[in-house]
Amino acid sequence: MLLKTINSTTAFIIALSSVSFAQEKLTIDQLHAKIENLNSQINGLQATVHKLEDRIPYYEGVLQLQQSEPKIKSKTYEVNLNNIKFDSDANNIVINGIIKQHTATTGYRPIQAHDIHIITPEGRIIKTDFAMNGTAHLFVDKPEIDIPYAFTMTFPLEVKIPKLAMLKFEIGSGAGNEAFVFKGLTVE
Repeated sequence: MLLKTINSTTAFIIALSSVSFAQEKLTIDQLHAKIENLNSQINGLQATVHKLEDRIPYYEGVLQLQQSEPKIKSKTYEVNLNNIKFDSDANNIVINGIIKQHTATTGYRPIQAHDIHIITPEGRIIKTDFAMNGTAHLFVDKPEIDIPYAFTMTFPLEVKIPKLAMLKFEIGSGAGNEAFVFKGLTVE
């Protein structure tokens, strides 16, 4: 798409230059200088296109993470689940997502997940103690508004199941906790 735009722009510049050449009498040296200038502009545009093409996959991935479904928005927080997978090597269900604080709050309101558990379709309750952010426990003391914080929740499970009946956890601390309940999640 961008290369077509560059080619169209180049053709336009050449056509415009041809019109201007016809109106003014230029020497061969002046024509060579104009051609070199146009080639320099083309090379600069192509370099810009290559830089942008390298960035596109990264930004597409970030956008997909932030717009993933399912999503729940509470009074203070927004949670997006990015994927729910069964890790057959470790016999775990791994849930990845993003938490954002979308409104300013008064008092102490960290991003910290607790009371984390899933319920299988058979009614088994499986708990985990922590949500992780990379290799550390997810804990953001003073979260920035609308900045995504990634999390991973891992639950031990012997065999893969096709769906979770429910994922439930709370975010916040003390009286400021907000519960998040996701039902009928498909496990990849």
